[in-house]
Amino acid sequence: TKINRLENYYLQYLVHFGQNVIRQRESSSQERLEAPYLDVLQSPLQPLADHLDASTYDIFEQDPFKYQQYQLAITQFLRDQALSFVQILVIGAGRGPLVKASLAAADALQIKIRVTALEKNPHAIRALEQIWPQQTHSRVRIISGDARRMNDASIIEENGMLYDCVVSELLGSFGDNELSP
Repeated sequence: TKINRLENYYLQYLVHFGQNVIRQRESSSQERLEAPYLDVLQSPLQPLADHLDASTYDIFEQDPFKYQQYQLAITQFLRDQALSFVQILVIGAGRGPLVKASLAAADALQIKIRVTALEKNPHAIRALEQIWPQQTHSRVRIISGDARRMNDASIIEENGMLYDCVVSELLGSFGDNELSP
């Protein structure tokens, strides 16, 4: 009977091992993306002190749920305000996912929109300008600068109107310390 118990434990181990190996092989793209970062102490990002690189933006932008939630919140705001034209300021626009969410929300409700994308990272500015060339795109205005060092007049729209909504991701996905220098 002792041998039967050992065989039973061994069989349970093999089943457990096999299930875990199969589970690992069938992992989702999200799980594969997160795997190198699990159980590893990460240095905090310092986007106010450093310019983020393209790979960091790639990781941020692979979180479609977050940007869908931003779009839903902006859509709800627009629905509640019942405006025919809206001006939105996106602070820390990065490569544009919040700008895209703002435009999509307005388009879904057939509201005219003007988005001002404020960004300090010159690499992200170039990406924004490739997506929305300033000579041909009237719905997006790109301003290169640090929001902490700009006076109010430098970000007011040309027509003197203030913004109806300010959108930002400066506190990060979980309200972390990205805003801290």
